[in-house]
Amino acid sequence: MHDDLLTIYGKPVSNDSAYVQRLRFHQSWYRRHRLDRAYDTAKGYGNYLCVADGDRGTNFLTEAIAAFAFTRLAEHRGAVTRSRLLCNMLSSQPMCFNLFAPLALNPDLARILVGSLVPGRPIDTVTVAIEAALPENLLQDRTAFDALITYESAGQQGFIGVETKYSERFSPRSHRHAAATYAQWFDGHGWWRTEARESLYAKEIQQLWRNHMLALALGTRQTHGSGELLVLYAPGDPHMDAALTRYQGCLSEHTSPPRAIALDTLIAGWRTLAPDAATRAWLDAFAARYLALSPSEAEWQRYHASTRN
Repeated sequence: MHDDLLTIYGKPVSNDSAYVQRLRFHQSWYRRHRLDRAYDTAKGYGNYLCVADGDRGTNFLTEAIAAFAFTRLAEHRGAVTRSRLLCNMLSSQPMCFNLFAPLALNPDLARILVGSLVPGRPIDTVTVAIEAALPENLLQDRTAFDALITYESAGQQGFIGVETKYSERFSPRSHRHAAATYAQWFDGHGWWRTEARESLYAKEIQQLWRNHMLALALGTRQTHGSGELLVLYAPGDPHMDAALTRYQGCLSEHTSPPRAIALDTLIAGWRTLAPDAATRAWLDAFAARYLALSPSEAEWQRYHASTRN
């Protein structure tokens, strides 16, 4: 039985947390039972599509999203990487395309759904860029938003820089090589408490700090107007609340913290605004792929029990 389950779902990853184990298995289950595809045995993990299936766009919810992703990949810019985007079903990068490509492709739909993120302001026009590289490297460390939503409301420009998280924590990678640039924003604007300078390099929050710093820095430029950082995360993420709370404690009293919305809350809200059946079908497919774990629960219990023995 153990070998049969490994053949279907791949081997477990020894250093996965319980949270990541469950999400990795759901993607493996989805690949097997919803996509009817084998996993990449060279990788050994069930959340990896075979290269041939990745090249067919299997990692995306619709053909239109796949075409958009291939076009973006061909541009050879930013943090888009072929294997992660096309084959890793657990990665937040293809999830970001599955969530925002329909908005990038349909400005009218984007105007409706983005309106829910900017309450009280009528949205006239919206542009959505995924893995957005800004024209100026404001932080000198290649920090970028997973998605950048720019909009116009009553003649005023605004933006939302989006960070998406599925199973990943905030990156622990140190970027002290850009400390001089960080000091420019830290010392010049009073956005953080003076005594918090070293705390911001903590591995649990430093990526969140850089993302927020990028949003704050971009807001000082006339090109994008005022804006904010929005963190979208999977419900049940055991690290998100602690990271957000710890980071908020570093902010000065007049600095607004990043906004955080669980993905199930976002999708439920967008579904109430969906203008047609095709939009509802896309949102339902997103929920099935990333959020609705109950269909894979029974198999997860069998797999988890067998891999512990």
